[in-house]
Amino acid sequence: MKSLKYTAEFIIFIFITMLALGCASGTGATGSSVSVSSSNSYLERGLTAAAREDYNHAIENYTQAIRLNPHNVAAYYNRGLTYYIIGDFSLAIADYEAVLRIEPNHSNAQRSLDRAMHEQVVKQTDDNED
Repeated sequence: MKSLKYTAEFIIFIFITMLALGCASGTGATGSSVSVSSSNSYLERGLTAAAREDYNHAIENYTQAIRLNPHNVAAYYNRGLTYYIIGDFSLAIADYEAVLRIEPNHSNAQRSLDRAMHEQVVKQTDDNED
């Protein structure tokens, strides 16, 4: 449980760093400027909720951001991080794969995907031993 706490703190640090550097607003060029702007607003709400460890609301906001702009890489990536934190590795994997379909060279998504796939295998192994 202690390592999960450190993982959550690390991921929240990443959220805040991405927001501060302006990386979190990275979106695709499709959609109207209103949709992209609204999508980014939901992304920011998701980041805020995640920083408060309100993961369900974070996921809801990231999902809305994706509905408004299906090319919002930051929303997929951060939703994947949030799924990872709560231990839903299959959904985290799906979101990291979505990021990589949009931005194949997204190195953070590739590393996160590898980590989530590893954790999923560990979890399945633990479940089978019980």
